Amino acid sequence: MPESRAARVLLAAWCTVAPLQTAVAADPARLKIVAIAPGYGGEAVAGKRWTIYLDGFIDIGAADRMRRLVKRESISDALVYFNSPGGHLVEAMALGACCGSVLSKPT
Repeated sequence: MPESRAARVLLAAWCTVAPLQTAVAADPARLKIVAIAPGYGGEAVAGKRWTIYLDGFIDIGAADRMRRLVKRESISDALVYFNSPGGHLVEAMALGACCGSVLSKPT
């Protein structure tokens, strides 16, 4: 069964970024944040938008980590994928506000 081109790019991006997340992966009670730049791997999977994956328990400090990432990388437009079983309510609300500032708007 042939793999899709986007799946291969995503897998390649994850394999490259995942080792950088070892400290986060070692703590399952912490939200993992992975950001993939537009055109990473030579293909513009999401056009000129960043792709951000948020995965895991929403811990205290998650919104601050997201804000720092957005500021450091100057992210102004992103597709955000969220997979979380829950976590700290106030932190989740702050994270939602942060994501709302960079979420891709329908065109």
